[in-house]
Amino acid sequence: MLEFFRRNLFINSILLLPFCLLLRIKGIVKPVPYVLDKDLESTIFINFSEWISAPWLQGLVASLFVYIQALIINRIAIKHRLSKELTLIPGLIFITISAVLPDLLTLSPQLIGASFIIIAVSLIFETYNSTDASGQIFSSGFLIGLAGLFYFPYYYFFIFSFIGLIIMKSFTFKERIQHVIAWVLPTFLLLSYEYFVESSKMVIPDYFGPNLGLNNDLFIQDVKSLFISILIGLLILVFVFNYSNYNKQKPTATQKKISILYWVLAYIGFVLSLVEKLEYPHIALFLFPSAIFIALSFLNFKNKIIAEIAFLIMLIISVIVQFDLIQI
Repeated sequence: MLEFFRRNLFINSILLLPFCLLLRIKGIVKPVPYVLDKDLESTIFINFSEWISAPWLQGLVASLFVYIQALIINRIAIKHRLSKELTLIPGLIFITISAVLPDLLTLSPQLIGASFIIIAVSLIFETYNSTDASGQIFSSGFLIGLAGLFYFPYYYFFIFSFIGLIIMKSFTFKERIQHVIAWVLPTFLLLSYEYFVESSKMVIPDYFGPNLGLNNDLFIQDVKSLFISILIGLLILVFVFNYSNYNKQKPTATQKKISILYWVLAYIGFVLSLVEKLEYPHIALFLFPSAIFIALSFLNFKNKIIAEIAFLIMLIISVIVQFDLIQI
């Protein structure tokens, strides 16, 4: 299957959609709706989830979000030459690992917000050595602020977007002000809307207040969470030790963009200490850099059969878990 999606063809991008729907079919035919906590969610996500309240429809929309994210990830990998080949494998892997846990099949605010963060990272990539990148800088800040309205910890990604822009270009004071204003703007617009419609829930303080704080809930509470934590830790170690391999014989621009993906991983580690109650959907953004790094690892294999076998194992695990053939 890897060999088929190795080619960057339009029809292959289209075929990723049925692959995504089939792999996540349980989230549509046997959906588990997202448990809405109105004390922690913003008005924008509450209204959105109530608008598509049917569980099967939420599962379908979640699959469409994952498919769109996979297309964006493929575009990032191809446009910015993150790999030596122009391939659709990163998106294929992203879809596969996004279905490895039943908890990731639901339409969560983490999943929706991750879409805006991925696009923001793509815009940051486009600022490399640009003398006029005001559009990308403003848009990336706005998207990060919008992502924060769906999942509060995404607000903190603003810190890492600053780091990314400093890596990409000479980040001037004027551009920094633009980025800050854009980051605040979505919250200001939502606050204005809530004020004029006399909403009973206000983004400040009703959304900010309950979400500000430190993590006081240990994620590792059972065998399942222990296994997943070990797996994530091993993946991060693999990515770190392969840093030089991912950058080997790559131009400076590509090396800087790959380093930003490592900063995305660093953000995930940072933000976990700020989430009051950790749950599996919180790893949604972790899947984005992971898919690219796994794809780079597969493409670096000299023997293509090994890569095919490794992907087949990933696919089998996803199917087994989705259909409860093995309980974890």
